[in-house]
Amino acid sequence: MRPWALVFVLLCVVLAPAVATAQDAAALRREIEQLQKQLQSVTERLQRLEAQPPAAPGLSAIDLARPRQPFGLYQQRGAGQLLFDIGIAGDFVGNITQKNVEKAQGGTFSGHDPYASAVVRIEAGEEARGADTGVHLAEAHVTLLTLPFGTQARFGQVRNRFGYSNEIHEHDLPWVDRPNVMRNFFGAEGLHEKGIEMTLVPNLPFYIEALAGVFNGDNETAFGRTSLQAPLVTGRLRTFLELGNEHAVQLGVSVANGQTPERFPSTILGWEGRYKYRPEGWLHPRRRRRGN
Repeated sequence: MRPWALVFVLLCVVLAPAVATAQDAAALRREIEQLQKQLQSVTERLQRLEAQPPAAPGLSAIDLARPRQPFGLYQQRGAGQLLFDIGIAGDFVGNITQKNVEKAQGGTFSGHDPYASAVVRIEAGEEARGADTGVHLAEAHVTLLTLPFGTQARFGQVRNRFGYSNEIHEHDLPWVDRPNVMRNFFGAEGLHEKGIEMTLVPNLPFYIEALAGVFNGDNETAFGRTSLQAPLVTGRLRTFLELGNEHAVQLGVSVANGQTPERFPSTILGWEGRYKYRPEGWLHPRRRRRGN
């Protein structure tokens, strides 16, 4: 055999394992890169699934009622947290009529306004967090609606109609809480008395309502005498003016006069003003009146 052929054979024998090792390393690198790509793809899919909200059919009733963003602070108890208050209110109307009157369609509600109405309101709730649930009588009064000369009378335990907001219960206010001026002068519960109110709406070319009341004066913040010998006397005048078809203004003035527990006179004056603007396009189509 020639020398150069022998050298070639020897080189093949020596270099063959190194070439095979290099090929195996390249293949292994390619497999590792492929596995890394697959792992990255799985990780991205998992992140997308975690970011999606849970499917609706799998939610329970509690999950549906649980607040979510931006209302997801219910678990973080503390001052300033956004929570939800849930209440139940019921309205009931009753009519007691004899059978012969009912057959003659002459009952109180047979095409006529009722002669009287009664309201009884009972409230229950916690006065403070963690306290026992208390139940108390919020309102219990009767209103006579068709007295002579266009007058009405309300007697019992009532929320006095001093100004606009005092008559409205805390839970029914159209804003967050009662105005500070009412809290400062009448306390957190407002002017809430036992007595009688008379209302008169005279037959005039313009609307005006006059109101006068006599109460026992047990409001501890402003009065507190709690005696009909020195009663709490209230009064109110209110008018409503229409300024065209889209604008209206309600103006009123109120007064309350009584005595403190130390028998000092206490008089509070207040005024109210409301402006109403309702363009024609804002009226809900189902609330529009149809012509005859």
